[in-house]
Amino acid sequence: MEHILPSMLEGFEKQKFIPSGTLSKWTEVISSSNYSAHSLKQLNERGRNLLERSGMKEIVDTQFDQLSEKLVERGWKSLNEIESQAFYVLKELENEDSAVPIKDYLYDHQEESLDTVFFVGAIYLRERYLEEHPDIAGPTELSNSK
Repeated sequence: MEHILPSMLEGFEKQKFIPSGTLSKWTEVISSSNYSAHSLKQLNERGRNLLERSGMKEIVDTQFDQLSEKLVERGWKSLNEIESQAFYVLKELENEDSAVPIKDYLYDHQEESLDTVFFVGAIYLRERYLEEHPDIAGPTELSNSK
């Protein structure tokens, strides 16, 4: 069910049967064990491990410029919307060759889902984006860890 529902929600969003952002919000709920709930979500140790082990961190790091451009194109009105839009930017990679390492990881770790990895990646992409644009949000977790 965990893998079927995201596909259904995505289809419903595209057909405008449900509000845009429903898939992102649902994934946020099922991924709650990967982040701490502050005003801006921060990855906890479990989330940081999933980010690394799944290969999502490397994807965000190597494709950061292109992902940032797509994030700007999608537009956002608040810091929380950056994270939500980052989820959808990463979701566009689902059928790309760059997602193969993630799918290989998930084959051996079926307790995780692709959307959970995208959600963890979205938090990381948001942090990277805000670090590159400190005028938007001030210090981020990434800049504080240096």
